[in-house]
Amino acid sequence: MEHKHGTTRHYLIVYVALLALTALSFGLTFLHLGTTETVLALVIALIKSTLVVLFFMHLLEQRTVSALVLGTTLFFIALLTALMAADVVTRVNMTPAPFSITERADAER
Repeated sequence: MEHKHGTTRHYLIVYVALLALTALSFGLTFLHLGTTETVLALVIALIKSTLVVLFFMHLLEQRTVSALVLGTTLFFIALLTALMAADVVTRVNMTPAPFSITERADAER
């Protein structure tokens, strides 16, 4: 079985793109954008991980199995995220007791 891999030029382009995205995420820390900074950093990390998975792990060449694994993984991530969000949204805030445990122990003596 002959496997076709990318050329050196493709690897260099992906490498330069990864370096540029790393510099972008590093430069992003100096802008102090608040919550937008976190979202942008996660988007950059997602792009970088996608490039690594597709090109350096050769998943771009193995479409059928990769699509199945990726689809299953994304399904379970979405499911677990939805279950976690449902848990957080449906929680009941408990009011604290009107006295502390030490005050109750003193009152029982």
